[in-house]
Amino acid sequence: MQDRRTEFGRDVDLFCAKHNVKKVDLAVVGGTSIQFFSNCCYGRYAKNGSALKEKIYAFMERYEAEREGESR
Repeated sequence: MQDRRTEFGRDVDLFCAKHNVKKVDLAVVGGTSIQFFSNCCYGRYAKNGSALKEKIYAFMERYEAEREGESR
């Protein structure tokens, strides 16, 4: 079976698995519906999804930085 997820979708999956975060929670952070968020993970809504991707990547970076600070 072919994986149709975009690089963004794979990054989201890895982040969620690593930190035990639900995709619906990331959709809330991005201020969008889970359906729109999921569609962006599969390459649909490329034009409208770019702002969402920026928000989510920024959140993931902050989240990981905070987790690294806590583990020290």
